[in-house]
Amino acid sequence: MKPPKHDFVARASAAWGADLPAWVQALAEEANRTSGAAAAARIGYSPPVVSQVLSRTYPGDLARI
Repeated sequence: MKPPKHDFVARASAAWGADLPAWVQALAEEANRTSGAAAAARIGYSPPVVSQVLSRTYPGDLARI
């Protein structure tokens, strides 16, 4: 298996630090395992939303994701 093009876990860890929620960690792991787009489709959101959540820049209600 090829290493992921993007390390979503590293991005989430850098953005969230010690405050990284378990569900964001799980989302990042799923994105690494599959792809950002596949992880987004699995939870019913767009790839940009997943990217913003992992980067801690999502302007919406995180509780809804």
